[in-house]
Amino acid sequence: MGLLDLLFGSSGDDATAGNGFLAPLFGPSNSPPPRDLPRAVSRFPLHPWTVSPLPVQSPQPVQTRTPNSYWARISEENGFAKGPASNAALESELPGIEDGPADAFGHMVWAAELTRRYGAAIASDILDEHEKFGRHQAGWTQDAENMDRRNNTVGIRIGQTAKDYGDVLRQVEVMIKSAAPDGSGGWRDPNNHAPIPAPIWFPRDQWKGASGPEMNWYDNPAHPGKLVFPEVWPHAKAYPFGGAEETYAGSVPSAIEGWLGAREQQYVEPSRHWWYRNMPHP
Repeated sequence: MGLLDLLFGSSGDDATAGNGFLAPLFGPSNSPPPRDLPRAVSRFPLHPWTVSPLPVQSPQPVQTRTPNSYWARISEENGFAKGPASNAALESELPGIEDGPADAFGHMVWAAELTRRYGAAIASDILDEHEKFGRHQAGWTQDAENMDRRNNTVGIRIGQTAKDYGDVLRQVEVMIKSAAPDGSGGWRDPNNHAPIPAPIWFPRDQWKGASGPEMNWYDNPAHPGKLVFPEVWPHAKAYPFGGAEETYAGSVPSAIEGWLGAREQQYVEPSRHWWYRNMPHP
């Protein structure tokens, strides 16, 4: 007799007798299943086994999760104020959106606004990773990275004193107007001894993008020898985080710390982050 025979009954002629050890639970093999289990098996009492239909539940409404305010903010025109800075460079109508004065203008605005809103430490992290990412882009050169880093440094200095986004734009305007037109890093006024470094850009024959006498430059016949910027910047009207209430106050929200703090996790492959994939790269 095998183990199954001991448990359920003999597989021979006496199989219908239900003489196995577990036969009281399952009954003879040719009998219909019982409606109820025995009230007692060994020393543990069992309640009758009855099948009841599951209660019908009405479908629950789908809950819409309210996004964290910080995560909503990083979607602002490509994230971390990059969109407003790019718009500012375009609306300045300066020549050389790449490697020229417009490029320098955009980087100073971006660095200043990041600093104004998140503090110099986080601004430096974002800007540094942006430049590292740029090394994988077509056309990258060390000179171009050095130019961006210099102008980022100028922007960080501006952002530490700017009261709001409008003040950022005004201070960047002053820096461009004060810098030597050749972009060498000197000042237009040789007697200028400002403690902040001057912005830099490439020589004019290396500028990429729009350029010509119709641009906002010193050879524009409409305003020869000077630069003229918009009295009202169109993009600033639609920028919701440019107010003085957004100015860095010495502390960083935990959501930002969590997102930027672990650099070895956040920046292993920056190209995978949506705000890197979607932001315009001058």
